[in-house]
Amino acid sequence: MKLQILIMMAMLALPGFGAEAKKAEPAKKAAATSKQDTAKTPAGLPKSAVEVEPGLFRHIDDKGQVWMYRRTPFGFSRYQPEREVKDVDLEESQYLKAIDKGDSVQFERKTPFGVNKWTRRKAELSGAERLAYEKAVQGKAATAAAKPAQE
Repeated sequence: MKLQILIMMAMLALPGFGAEAKKAEPAKKAAATSKQDTAKTPAGLPKSAVEVEPGLFRHIDDKGQVWMYRRTPFGFSRYQPEREVKDVDLEESQYLKAIDKGDSVQFERKTPFGVNKWTRRKAELSGAERLAYEKAVQGKAATAAAKPAQE
C-alpha cells in the first residue's frame, strides 16, 4: 500500500507526466463549443425558435400561440408561458386594502391566520400594490364627489 502511494506521488512529481492530458481537455472542449455555436438550433427545436436565455427558447407556432422550450437532461420540455404579469397583479390587487399614510401606504390583506399588515413607501410599490393604491385613491375621490351632491 505504501509502495503504491509512493509510486503515485513520484508520477505526479515528474514534470510533464500528467500535463499533456490536462492540456488536451480544454482543446477538446473548445472544439465541442465551436461546433455548437455553428449549429443554428439544437435537435428537437423548431427552426424559428429564438434563445431567450441560456437553455430557454421561445417559439410562435402557425396558430400564433407562444411556446417555451427548456433544455433538460432528457431533451427539451415544451410548455406555454404563464399569464402576463399585469393580469397576475390585477388579480392580486383585488385582495389588498390600501390606506394612504402620507409618503407611504399601509396595506392589509386577510389571510387564514388573520390580517397581514405592511407599510411601503410610495416610490417602492410593486405592481399589485400600485393597483390597490390607485383603486383606493379613486374610491376616495368618488366618495368625496358624492357627498356634496347628497347635501
